Amino acid sequence: MNDERESIWSVSNRWVWVYYLAFTLQLIPVLIHSAWVELRYNTGDSVMETYLAISQNVGPHVISAAGLSLIAVLIGEMAIMIAEPFLKWRERVGREKGREEGREDERAEWIAWLERKNAAEDRGEPFDEPSPAERDRTSK
Repeated sequence: MNDERESIWSVSNRWVWVYYLAFTLQLIPVLIHSAWVELRYNTGDSVMETYLAISQNVGPHVISAAGLSLIAVLIGEMAIMIAEPFLKWRERVGREKGREEGREDERAEWIAWLERKNAAEDRGEPFDEPSPAERDRTSK
């Protein structure tokens, strides 16, 4: 697992895109709202004054968006750390169950083959069917 960290926020490299996505999704509505309010109610200002006013309105939200994005990413990382042992356990149990089912299937094949062999011997007929061990396993 790549545990290298990015930036001062110490976001894991594999989670950086989630961080930026959360940050952007929080900041865009604030930016749009701030621009709308500034353009709607303060239309007499110059372009530079309008830009500065929008920047001043959005500025405090940048810090909170960055912090909330970091919290969201850290919660995601913690959830995966907590869930990982359970997922590994579930995979191991599934593998063991699959092996057990495979053993049962193989045993059933041998029993059926042995019954056919014994029935043929009881009738005095030749039995030339290969045993399950001699059959080609790739045909299954």
